[in-house]
Amino acid sequence: MLGERERAVVIAVLAGVVAMVTVWGRAPQADSDTTDALRLAHSPVAGKTDEARPPASSQPGRRPDAQDGAKQDDSSRDPRNDDEDPDGTRPTGPTSVTPTVPRPVESPEATSPVTTSSPAGEPGPTTETDFSARLSGDCPEAIEGLHSRAPGSGPTIALTFDDGPGPYTSQVLDVLAREDVPATFFVTGRNVSKNPDLVARATREGHLVANHTWDHEYPDEVEGGWTVRYLKEQLVRTSNAVVEAGGERTCWFRPPGGSAPPNLQPVAAALRMSIALWSVDTEDWKIQADGDAEGISWKIFMAALTTTQRHPVVLLHDGGGFRGATAAALPRIIDWYQDRGYTFVRLDGRG
Repeated sequence: MLGERERAVVIAVLAGVVAMVTVWGRAPQADSDTTDALRLAHSPVAGKTDEARPPASSQPGRRPDAQDGAKQDDSSRDPRNDDEDPDGTRPTGPTSVTPTVPRPVESPEATSPVTTSSPAGEPGPTTETDFSARLSGDCPEAIEGLHSRAPGSGPTIALTFDDGPGPYTSQVLDVLAREDVPATFFVTGRNVSKNPDLVARATREGHLVANHTWDHEYPDEVEGGWTVRYLKEQLVRTSNAVVEAGGERTCWFRPPGGSAPPNLQPVAAALRMSIALWSVDTEDWKIQADGDAEGISWKIFMAALTTTQRHPVVLLHDGGGFRGATAAALPRIIDWYQDRGYTFVRLDGRG
């Protein structure tokens, strides 16, 4: 039987044991918390909480408003990269983040009218709404794709002239009239407004007058690139100018330099314009001097020939600089193809 003093000692000992057991039972949790804290302290993202991280809109690779689906602001875009980045999700490197909402795609069927402004002395503003109403006639549905083949059966050839009308267009028309050969003229709107009589003459003499935009600017020369709005404005305005000069609605279009960004074909199709390129490039545009006209014209003549194509589309120029050598080479080009059984046609197939 324990005395009162002994019982007090036992109770004290047991209380100490209970306290130690309680502390030991908590030790693993403390060790876990400490380990996590040490791991966080040595982590590359230590100290960065959700509040401390920059918002998604300012992280590399994300457009400022991509996370909320708002329309993208194109003011900071580099238009030179538009061809590689049609939907605004251009990668910025291996650490880039793809926006959750892509940049809205422009629709060539937009219903809002496109209005153009005109410098003094040039045709007045036009809108997309009055396009069909103002132009006489109509165009068939555009032929899909990019075309560099003269139409027709048997050997056919299409002579095409770009960048006019200009000072040498009359010489080219004189040769074509004398040889009784049709051609296609891809005109710029600015030159049409300066030389409407040449457009009327080309139409009257049976040639196809086609569209080469108003300003003849390449995509990287236009702020924002060739947007849907820009292309429609250029093509509609030029077509209207051709009609006002005495021509017909332009149903064919050649992009300057042969550029073909993603917007090109949908816009042309919406305006019922087929797109033409070329298969033979004479590079006559490089010739800007009339020193040895005879020698230069032979170079153009040789560059215009092909012995492998049954349906060539030959690229020549009647505007954009000195074109006397082109006019001088034209009779030889015509004779060479006629001697080999080729039929000359316009790009729409008419002879």
